[in-house]
Amino acid sequence: MRGISGLSRILGMICITIYLLSSNSAAQGLSSSLANLGVASSNLVVGIGGQGNGNADVFFGKDNVGPYVLSWKPIDIFTEIVTVDGKPMQRTFDYEPDYTSGSIKFINPVASKSVIRVEYNFNTRSATRNKTVMLDMPMQLNLLRGGNGGLQFVGNYKSGSTPSGSDLAVLGLTGTTKGSNTGLNSMLLFTPDMSGNSGLGFDQLSALKLNGTATAGALQVNTLFSRVGGGFQSAKDYGLQAGLSTMQLAANFAASRALNFASSLNRTENISGDKTGQVNTVTTQQISYAQDGSPRVSLMRTENDKEKPGDDGSKTTTDKFQIDHNLGSSVTAAASHENVVSEVGDSKTESTVNQLVLSARAAENVAVQSKLVERKTTDGGSVTDVGVNINATPGRSVSLQAAMNRTESDATGKADVQTINLSTKPLDKVNLDVSVARKDSDAAGEELAHTVKLTTNPSSDVRLEIGIAGKDASQSGVEAQRSVSLATTTLKNTTLQVNWANKNSDASGQEDIGAIKVESNWSPSIKLTGAFTQKAIGESREINREARLVLRPFSRIMLAGAYWEREFNGAIAARIRELSASTNPLGFLGLTGAYKGRETVGAEDLDSLDVGVSLDTGRFLSLSGGYSSNPEDTNGIVQRFYSQKVGLNTNFGSVKIKGAYTSKDEYLSGIRHEVTEVGLDYQLSNTAFLSTSYANDQSIVNSELASAIYTLGFTQRIASSLNINIFGRMKTYEQNHVMLSDQTEYEAQANLGLKF
Repeated sequence: MRGISGLSRILGMICITIYLLSSNSAAQGLSSSLANLGVASSNLVVGIGGQGNGNADVFFGKDNVGPYVLSWKPIDIFTEIVTVDGKPMQRTFDYEPDYTSGSIKFINPVASKSVIRVEYNFNTRSATRNKTVMLDMPMQLNLLRGGNGGLQFVGNYKSGSTPSGSDLAVLGLTGTTKGSNTGLNSMLLFTPDMSGNSGLGFDQLSALKLNGTATAGALQVNTLFSRVGGGFQSAKDYGLQAGLSTMQLAANFAASRALNFASSLNRTENISGDKTGQVNTVTTQQISYAQDGSPRVSLMRTENDKEKPGDDGSKTTTDKFQIDHNLGSSVTAAASHENVVSEVGDSKTESTVNQLVLSARAAENVAVQSKLVERKTTDGGSVTDVGVNINATPGRSVSLQAAMNRTESDATGKADVQTINLSTKPLDKVNLDVSVARKDSDAAGEELAHTVKLTTNPSSDVRLEIGIAGKDASQSGVEAQRSVSLATTTLKNTTLQVNWANKNSDASGQEDIGAIKVESNWSPSIKLTGAFTQKAIGESREINREARLVLRPFSRIMLAGAYWEREFNGAIAARIRELSASTNPLGFLGLTGAYKGRETVGAEDLDSLDVGVSLDTGRFLSLSGGYSSNPEDTNGIVQRFYSQKVGLNTNFGSVKIKGAYTSKDEYLSGIRHEVTEVGLDYQLSNTAFLSTSYANDQSIVNSELASAIYTLGFTQRIASSLNINIFGRMKTYEQNHVMLSDQTEYEAQANLGLKF
């Protein structure tokens, strides 16, 4: 038997459906499903149509920098207004826009609970919608419903939402039980392995959560237990953390209106990944007293124990005393003393923190906060911080923020920081932002910095930005920056963007950057883009030239060409030429081709070629093939290999046959990889389906390694909404044509599917 390799991805998704009603009932059912599930999708995009060519998109953060893809592309340059949780973001400092692709990338990650809003303009004649990569379909079915509780079947389907780009399905049950003084909520969820490659069991792909409450007079008790497998990929959507087992117990006793006791235990254990076996236990006890009109006094102790396999672990004990009091209708005060003891093995450190915070509403539009913090540690000396912050909005078009802070440290000495930020709109279409900052420290010396930015939109098709920035530092010297950006669409179907920036620094010398970009859609069949950038740093000169042309002379033909050139100090350093074409002349026949030639000084010249052909006769036969040499990956890095691929699909009513062959030759390493796949689907009757497949994966290096996968599946439809699925798989291995019988793998599954 010849060794064969490969892993064909064969999977049947179970019980993922949508329960559709009619008209308003459908919308209400979907809204109810989302609300009952508690899903907060981190990939939600809401487009809010504006007037004319304006638009606004709203996203939830994903705990990363993005990019966050907008609804339209390209967007008009310098028209975007970005806020996170209502706070304005500044271009370059907080985010970087890509006007061509219609996306925003932040400098720092945006938390999952944060709301991002992007307002922007686009040309309605040339802009197109970005393709949505996320399809989100939640659903819920009430299995049992009563006055004291219920049981629901829940599910959710998301396309392309996993890190590997595969689909994600969630299935499960949720239940509620309520008594006069008790309550219990439960949730059991499961994410089927849509790739079929992970080999994870049910415990790693599932999540269990139990939450109970009980009340007895003045005593309230809350309990929670959850166990989330490391392979449960929808954990964030349900407020869970993958690979973690959690147990929580909290009790609260209100002895009187003024006196309250609280205690809690929180134990978490890592059950998958590199941190498996790590346990973190936090216990808290708190007593608080707050008589009407008197200060609120709180006393709290927190113990945090961390255990690691093969480690002594650590323990931190924190004792805190705090007083909060309202000193009138517009002034509040908070004072606290905190003592922290940390133990790691035989070592022990102790620190204290004293803090006083005063907050006041000095006037209707003026808020002031002052803070005094003193930290002392047994091994690091003491640090004292004193600060005052003022926020004022004297008018609808003026806002002012001022801050003063002083830090005195035994380790680094003294540091003073003062900042003033002014934002105003002196005219209807003019915005002015000014900021000044002064720093003076024993460690870094004195520094004075300022920025001024003027933005104006004299008309709907012109936007101008002028910026000035400067810095005078005792250690690095003087630095000055100037910048001008102009964007206009005054010419019909043409966008012109001009940027200029100058930086002069005692430390790095002078730097000048100038750029011009023109994009023109002369007609629906012609699009031309050109760009020129020049960068000068000291005696060095770098010039980049780029031109791109797209032609659609006929409805079934597209031609494109591009040229890019980089010049360094008068000599050509690199050139890239691109040609591509696609055509569908007869409707059923498609041809594509692309060529990229590269010339780089001091490096090997590599050319890329990609050719494809497709034949689709409609229902009965489709054939595709392709060849690639030295293709680029998504990051633009050239891959050193040749590849060929052929695919076939047929449909003869009750019989469907599919097959594919792929070969890859990594010519530098001498590795050759071949994959052959064949599949057959047969409809035995209107309610019975049989499917089988064979995959052959073979790698040749110094020896020949191969594997073969055989699958057989059967589906029986019992009713319109009920299916039985039986699936089996066998995988064998060979090395140099010798069967490795001790490594043969077997798998069998039986599933019951419900459709709503």
